[in-house]
Amino acid sequence: MTGVNITAMTGGSDDYISGYLIVPRILGTVFSGMAEITVLILAAVLFIVLLIFLAVLIISCILIKKRKLKADAWMKIIVFSIFTCVAAFLIQSSVIAVLMAVPVVLGAYVLTK
Repeated sequence: MTGVNITAMTGGSDDYISGYLIVPRILGTVFSGMAEITVLILAAVLFIVLLIFLAVLIISCILIKKRKLKADAWMKIIVFSIFTCVAAFLIQSSVIAVLMAVPVVLGAYVLTK
């Protein structure tokens, strides 16, 4: 019957039950609150990165339409170099770092022509 009370959380769960210490319910509430805050912060960061990529795309389209290819290449080199460093060192994802390095290489190719 003790196992049923633990899984159903009908009894008190902050005491010793047959030699096992059960985590108090208040800690479960604290951890779930921390998880919610972490998810909100992560969603906000991803939304900001999405807005930056959208702004880069719009600015790039405007610069290409005005035939300012070197300015577009420098913008891509600067922005995507920063994102490549973030992906390589902070996120530690080689796949994302390689994908972010592609616009840098293409921008350098445009500048060397």
